Amino acid sequence: MVLPLHQRARLMETLRTLSYNVRTNPNVNILRNVGGRTLDLSLLVAACPKIESLALDFLEVVTSDSQSTMELTSHTLKSLFAKSVGVDKIILDADNLEVLNLNALNLDFLSSLGRAH
Repeated sequence: MVLPLHQRARLMETLRTLSYNVRTNPNVNILRNVGGRTLDLSLLVAACPKIESLALDFLEVVTSDSQSTMELTSHTLKSLFAKSVGVDKIILDADNLEVLNLNALNLDFLSSLGRAH
């Protein structure tokens, strides 16, 4: 079933929890890499202005560069779970983040920006 555009927009506006766990063969990733080497999840969470919880499980980022970066900026996000996410760097800017769960990652760099507590 495919929702009409106005219902999809309403769903995104009220969405508080998003879980992405997709394994396909061959690997197909619906979250596309933007800017050549950076996966900017800020575009996704901006479409969901009330999102509080984001879970990413088995997300492969394919880039032309040898290093891939995931950027995430959100002022509403309280919980981030990332497992088996294929990136080398994660840059977070989430002022209200309370829970950060990183599992089975091979990171070279993790940066958390935002206000100081």
